[in-house]
Amino acid sequence: VLYMHRPSRVFMNMGDAPARTLAEVYERSGVNSVLNDVDQAVHAQNLVVVAVDPAGPRRVRLVPFMPFEVGLPEFDDLLETDIRKARKVTLRVPVGVSGGSTIYGQRVYTPDRAYIEGSGGEFIGGIFEPDGHNPFGFIPLAVRREEPPARKGEFFPPINEALKSLAESVALGVADCLKTCRHQAHGRRILTGTVGAEPVKLQAGAEAVWFFRAPDEGAVPVYSEHMKEPPVKAYWESMTTVLEYYERFSGLTPGALSGRTGSAKAIELESHRNRIKERIERTRIFEQQLCEVITKVAPTLTLAGAEPLVHVDFHLFRPEGNALQDEQAAAIRYASGLDSPVERGMRSEGITRDEAIERVTMRKEESIKFAPTNGEAVQGMDKTLRGFVDA
Repeated sequence: VLYMHRPSRVFMNMGDAPARTLAEVYERSGVNSVLNDVDQAVHAQNLVVVAVDPAGPRRVRLVPFMPFEVGLPEFDDLLETDIRKARKVTLRVPVGVSGGSTIYGQRVYTPDRAYIEGSGGEFIGGIFEPDGHNPFGFIPLAVRREEPPARKGEFFPPINEALKSLAESVALGVADCLKTCRHQAHGRRILTGTVGAEPVKLQAGAEAVWFFRAPDEGAVPVYSEHMKEPPVKAYWESMTTVLEYYERFSGLTPGALSGRTGSAKAIELESHRNRIKERIERTRIFEQQLCEVITKVAPTLTLAGAEPLVHVDFHLFRPEGNALQDEQAAAIRYASGLDSPVERGMRSEGITRDEAIERVTMRKEESIKFAPTNGEAVQGMDKTLRGFVDA
């Protein structure tokens, strides 16, 4: 999941004041929280459309729409896939409640109109202005894609058949395992000895008792219970393998579905890095489109006329390793100029450069102030500190 940790954004191609205002709009609007939901939904849907609405001073509202809530966009150029350049787009939205049932209408977007209409096509109200006028001259929507369109001339990507088949097979597998456990996990009650008449048939079920005649007549009946582990281990392992394969080819964090941990998780994460890079590039394209739309829609004069560029750094999950070796390797990168404590702080904590400088400076001062003075050196600290100081 790309938004598990807060990403770092740098807004460029604009002055300091507009950049600070745009960062405030993102923070006040909870953009990261919504985009985290979008990033998770796009795994299943392959496409999510995000509408941007003004929501008060320096605030916008992001509303995600799944493909089944989006009408087929109309384009003059059938090769175009940028939804902002569409001739018309409709989104299914609730417009009222009657008798406990929700009534749905739709949002209608064109380059000069943006309004909500009821189920019968009647005008309900404007999205940006009361009369339904669209003041932006384009359709203020952004699209997060996980896959390209199914073919040229189409807008929607193919259905995620792999996930659909995975859900069906895992659901059937879990049901089979539960059925096996339900019928076999309770064990079997057996009574051996002289018990009167020979039973005609053996009963099934957890409460049934099986009767067997003892070898010697007249033996005192002996009661016993026989337990056996339900044979579901291999079945369960096969389902885990299916989940692991899906993680591998879908760019998911190893262990997100299968629950793998330790070195296996680290190895898989490394092997999936190229797939993750592809996801990051697609997400950066979406982030740029969304930033442009937010800049236009956000109700603040500071952003008027701005044409921002946004650079996004995602802070991915990093499996636990050898902490000492990691810190020594980091010190070497600092000394060689390939990295710095400030940039590392920005990546790991999702903060700005100024905040990272402040925190690193404070932590270095505290480390010197509270460093042990009794001569007990921490293993490897001398090498780490040398690299840190050189950086």
